[in-house]
Amino acid sequence: MNKMRGIKRTLMAVLSLAVIVVALTLAILPSHAAGASVVIGSAQSTDSSGYYKIPIDISGVTLSAGKSIDISLTYNNIRFAIEKTEFASSVKSYGSVTAGNPYNIKIKAGSSSLKLSGTVCTVYFKSQGTVAVSDNMINATVTGVSASVTTGMISVTCDHDYKVESTVSPTCTENGYTVEKCTKCGEYTRNKKDDALGHDNELVRTVEPDCTQYGYEIYECKRCHLPSIVEGEAPLGHEPGLDGINIVEPTCSQRGYTEYKCLRDGCDFTERRDYTDTVPHTAGEKTVIESTCQKHGSESVYCTQCGFLMSEISLELVPHDFEDTVIEPTCTVPGYTYRKCRECHVERREHHVAKTEHFYTEVIEKKADCTSSGRKKFTCVCGDSYVEEIPMLEHNYTQIGDGSEIITTSVCTECGASRPQVLPMGGTSGENAWESDLDITSPSDLGKMSGRTVLIVNMTLVLMCFACLGVIAIFVQKLIAERKGRSK
Repeated sequence: MNKMRGIKRTLMAVLSLAVIVVALTLAILPSHAAGASVVIGSAQSTDSSGYYKIPIDISGVTLSAGKSIDISLTYNNIRFAIEKTEFASSVKSYGSVTAGNPYNIKIKAGSSSLKLSGTVCTVYFKSQGTVAVSDNMINATVTGVSASVTTGMISVTCDHDYKVESTVSPTCTENGYTVEKCTKCGEYTRNKKDDALGHDNELVRTVEPDCTQYGYEIYECKRCHLPSIVEGEAPLGHEPGLDGINIVEPTCSQRGYTEYKCLRDGCDFTERRDYTDTVPHTAGEKTVIESTCQKHGSESVYCTQCGFLMSEISLELVPHDFEDTVIEPTCTVPGYTYRKCRECHVERREHHVAKTEHFYTEVIEKKADCTSSGRKKFTCVCGDSYVEEIPMLEHNYTQIGDGSEIITTSVCTECGASRPQVLPMGGTSGENAWESDLDITSPSDLGKMSGRTVLIVNMTLVLMCFACLGVIAIFVQKLIAERKGRSK
């Protein structure tokens, strides 16, 4: 009963605590309907006072008494500034702002709940100085209520009123134009006024053509002094003379020829004509490179004039000059003949011989006796070894007594081990006397035993009976003690 009462008290305490937590949560959090939203509008143009108006619309939000919603506006163009904020009549007495970037707007409910719906306030922006035509984002962060937020932007437009500030005259290549500035936003623009004048060229110099170059005329503009070139007559070509100025004799690698010089003044061109065939090569002495045991030699003939290889014969390799070392086999590794060339030091292993048999030496580590087996170890000179067991020896029993007893004892002369021995009737002992066919447990044979032997057997039986009775008595006493313990 006490336990049930404790459980009921615990459950009541938990339920009470849950009710208190729910009540506090409802009191702290502002209530709002699903789908609440805050929309920051976009301004496309200015009003008559030059302001950009940004409406802030809130829907689906109800503030509990004393609770508030905070809207933080961040704009990305420093050439704009927030001038003022106008609140709707329903929230006018509950709204406040903190100037700066970001621009913070707070709407707080009074002593009763406040339902927000539609345009709750309007923020007025104004440009500061010259503003380029671009989109300026207005990012909003809302705290105090769970609602979706839509950001807005200010799109600057200007109905330009341009006024001429300066005029630029045309040149040979550039048009003339006026530089104009907008009296509203300060933007500059250019307007074409006169076409480019073009060059006024005059001939400065004429260059005649030569054997390889075109002739041309050089002109220069009177106004800008820009030079220009006009191509004239084509090249004249060379005019080689009829008499050669140099005769080059042929060789075994190059043809002969005659050089003729151009007759025009100032031209150093020479022309090669009247070619003659090359002459045969002149064989020199035979060049011999001796062969080695690794590289073929050669017999070559070169031209004495130009070094041209006229013929070449490859020579055979010479045999290796081996120095042999015989490695004898052992019981662990095969033998072989190690050969190394005295010239190129190449190495080879030939004439392999199989491994030899192991040569074991026998050592007795433990001798066998009549109580345990022995052990002998066989070891090879290479370190290989194995062990064999020596069989255990038989006991060497000797009878103790004068031979008058039926049951006597035999003792081993080596290890001292003993065993009972039953002698045949008549007291004669022998090598196998302990293997008598007399069965001392048979009633028919008890009469054949001596009085002393019968007495020993009887005493043994009596002792065995007393031992059994003692075990039974201990077991009965234990059962009685267990029953008494259960009854208590």
